[in-house]
Amino acid sequence: MYSIMQRKYLFMAIYHFSIQPNKNGQFGLNFKGGAEQKLKPIITQIAPNSPASICDPQLQEGDEIVYINGRKAEQLSHEQICCLIRSIGQSATNKTLTLSVRPFGSIENHEIKNSEMKNSPNHGISSQLLTSMAQIKQGLENGDLLAFYVDMPKKKLELSTEIAHFPENKTKNRYRDILPYDFNRVVISGENDYINASHVQTDIGYSGMVNEYLAAQGPLSDTCGDFWQMIWDQEVSLVVMLTTTMENGKTKCHRYWPECGEHFEIGNFEVSPISSRDYSPAYIHRELTVTDLETDEERTIQHLQYTAWPDHGVPEDSRRFLTFVNEVRRYRSASSAPVVIHCSAGVGRTGVFITVETACCLIEAGVAVYPEQMLDTLRDQRPSLIQTPGQFKFTCETILDIYQDHFLKTQSMNGR
Repeated sequence: MYSIMQRKYLFMAIYHFSIQPNKNGQFGLNFKGGAEQKLKPIITQIAPNSPASICDPQLQEGDEIVYINGRKAEQLSHEQICCLIRSIGQSATNKTLTLSVRPFGSIENHEIKNSEMKNSPNHGISSQLLTSMAQIKQGLENGDLLAFYVDMPKKKLELSTEIAHFPENKTKNRYRDILPYDFNRVVISGENDYINASHVQTDIGYSGMVNEYLAAQGPLSDTCGDFWQMIWDQEVSLVVMLTTTMENGKTKCHRYWPECGEHFEIGNFEVSPISSRDYSPAYIHRELTVTDLETDEERTIQHLQYTAWPDHGVPEDSRRFLTFVNEVRRYRSASSAPVVIHCSAGVGRTGVFITVETACCLIEAGVAVYPEQMLDTLRDQRPSLIQTPGQFKFTCETILDIYQDHFLKTQSMNGR
């Protein structure tokens, strides 16, 4: 079993190219590597005056091929890559070769860019960040981003979910097709250590920061004790809820917290309300006390519930949603513990929130944002994160809004 720390990711610079073949159906590039060789595919040669030689920005020898028309290149053998590129060039319908590549020496290049930023006319806005925003805008306009989303597998088939299928655990899953991977599932104390929740981490580029989440389904009536056990075990002080308890006449989450005047005894804990403030119609902020009934130890929990987000849909007001995200970030900054985040299944709205908060941090750090790679990285940690094309589109549009706000703030700080 892999530990979550063995599955950390770095959002490196990724560039995207759309290349048309010559009259012979050729693109003019060679590469080495493939899955069977345990080598990432690397461009080794670009023919002069070929379609591949006239890309802007320019392809270089040593660039790593990450995606080929939406397919993850490192999962393909050398021969499969050759056949895929050849079939695209000879296609009777769509001959466009769409390459996503990681530039050779991208980390070193980023460090050089950072040293140059101080003298840049866009002080505080890196060129890679600018480029990534332009690519998101173009990808939304031409449909490439949604096409990528549709082609992206919802679950990594090579990752096991066997423990969630154990007979004693089946009834603990709200939805039978939304299950945590075994390698990074959250393990709780007690006779049965299973809960439908996953450790999820996002790296904030080159800053060394990591956002840690416990992405969970909304508790069932008989898993509320497990939910509070997870909060206690992981020393959580902030819970983010992105659903209401009932939607369209269906139960989406059991109410696992007490309202004013109530006291809950749930499993090994007593949960009591301290305060509740309704920021209608967007979200509610609750402060709760949880007490271990065996030791009498008390802890304070901040509970932020966003209420203006329909299941399988998107927030009704993106600006109001960003206000909520920033409120969560404010409370997160007070603790190094992971944040519990859940909706009903713990994948759709949960995935959008994680991606948007991560994008906020990346943009503030001046690091390029690539939604495709972020989605792939998230689904390596929990299946189906960002559940619908509409949610992915909203995520990309919101990233552009975050960048616009950051750009205006940076210009204002520079006296423009």
